[in-house]
Amino acid sequence: MQRRRSTILLHQNFVAPNQSGNSRGWSIVLRLAASGWDVDVIAPMTGYLGDTASAEPGTDDQVEHLRLHRLAMKNHGVAPLARIKGTIEFTRRALLHGLSLPAPDIVYAATAPSPPVLGAIALSVWRGAPMVLEVSDLWPLWLVEAGSLRSPVMRVALEFIEALQYRYAAHIVSTGATFPPYLAHFGVGPDRLTPVLSGVESWIRPAGEQRIGEWRKNIGLEHRRLAIYAGSFNEAYGIELLLEAAAKAKRACPDLVWLFAGNGRSLPSIIAAEAEGLPVRYLGNLSRIEVTEIVGMADFSVISLLPSQLLASALSGKVFDYMAAGSPVLVTADGITAEFVRKAKCGLTIDESSSDAIAAAARDLLGLGKEELRKMGLRGEAWGRENVDADYFSAKVAHAFDQVAAMPRPGIFRNLMRLLRAACQAMIDVCSRHSRQAAADAFGGGWAKHVEKSVTLWRREIGEHGRARRESADGAK
Repeated sequence: MQRRRSTILLHQNFVAPNQSGNSRGWSIVLRLAASGWDVDVIAPMTGYLGDTASAEPGTDDQVEHLRLHRLAMKNHGVAPLARIKGTIEFTRRALLHGLSLPAPDIVYAATAPSPPVLGAIALSVWRGAPMVLEVSDLWPLWLVEAGSLRSPVMRVALEFIEALQYRYAAHIVSTGATFPPYLAHFGVGPDRLTPVLSGVESWIRPAGEQRIGEWRKNIGLEHRRLAIYAGSFNEAYGIELLLEAAAKAKRACPDLVWLFAGNGRSLPSIIAAEAEGLPVRYLGNLSRIEVTEIVGMADFSVISLLPSQLLASALSGKVFDYMAAGSPVLVTADGITAEFVRKAKCGLTIDESSSDAIAAAARDLLGLGKEELRKMGLRGEAWGRENVDADYFSAKVAHAFDQVAAMPRPGIFRNLMRLLRAACQAMIDVCSRHSRQAAADAFGGGWAKHVEKSVTLWRREIGEHGRARRESADGAK
């Protein structure tokens, strides 16, 4: 009988579907566990949107071959210095906990934030195991763009960590459709790269008419039109802009209520707007399971991003959840997310983001009528399941792990040499401001080209994956 291989994932922002936030990593670790891997995930007890993990059957530590090691972390707050302290604490404790576990075949790390990857690198070196890196966010580029990082010293330090992790990793899983050209500037070629998306999950489905009516009645809004935003309330997501739009849309759409679910630094503004009588309702810090159930019950969902060339390269994983739930989507800024909505013909997008433009787009969506909105949402669901199936992407990651595991184990000495080479090259990258030039070269727009190329390739591969899965199911019968 073949020995099950093992991996340890260090991930400060890892959340399960029964927590609030983006749980895209959950599908990947589930797939690994089902593909012959023993998976140990080291993550904080508290999710990045502030809720505490729970262990509901089938959604946390009761999955076979998947063990979640939750670290009880001190709440340092959300101020920049406090967040740095929290990241340092997690990196230290996650490394120590990882060292207490049996040596894995692969060390698995994830960016966002990137400093804990240093702990994964240390674990990889000490255990003599290769490291697979999941790149889901580009730190520090997006922090700078969002105005969250102003310290030149901190930026240089994070740029060094960024370059080091790319150059050290044995393999990289990229969850952004626009990331490969950027990563190529750091020597990450096709042989070291597996590009994937979070994709449309099979367990997310549109709600039925009866359930929609019951939910709207329960929240006292059965006769109102509803827009919903769910996720982070931090600076990059333009929450203040949405609140301004809610105030401006009040005259043209007097029956429209804007629902918010999530957490972040703009939460006080949302609560204040509701208290002041604006058509705003805060639903709480809901889990992904709860959010994906209710987004399809609103008239349309909102994906809000500040207008920025760099942030436009960020593909919001929420767009696939909204497609799966059959929800029409309003995207408030141009970019890769907007291009996916245009490709699926499942919503409206705004080229020049402003509160006036958002209010006008909301009015235009509601003007289509409920039946047309329903068809728009179902069109997005059908397109998503055909073109961006989450199971396919999870299978790609599992295959990449199998390939890395099949290579000779590097051992401590080779990993040390690899780390020294990566550190020297990272110093050169920082001194030459390599990441800033790479961003200028890689994120120059052309979103339609990116999406068309990716979807054309993935549609063929997803079709083959679906046929193989159906043939396997038929054979099992």
